[in-house]
Amino acid sequence: MVRIRITHGRLTLEQAKIIAHLSKKFGKNDVDLTSRQQVQLRWIELKNLPEVLMALQTVGLTTLQTGMDNIRNITGDPSLGARRGIGYRYHPHS
Repeated sequence: MVRIRITHGRLTLEQAKIIAHLSKKFGKNDVDLTSRQQVQLRWIELKNLPEVLMALQTVGLTTLQTGMDNIRNITGDPSLGARRGIGYRYHPHS
């Protein structure tokens, strides 16, 4: 299983397409969305892991600190910056 960090729930179309492609190619077309705003790809074989990680990296996605007792993610408002009155854009700092 590969757990992908989706910081603050902000997923671009390009990133979503890569996840879908990897899921179809290596993961039996199965994607899990977690309660921590992350995506899990199941059925990834060890021999395919380097290709999966490289593809994720090309669109700015990572698997770092997504499991165990690590701080997995900071949930945030994906509409940040789209509404008036929001003065601080915190997502570039996470």
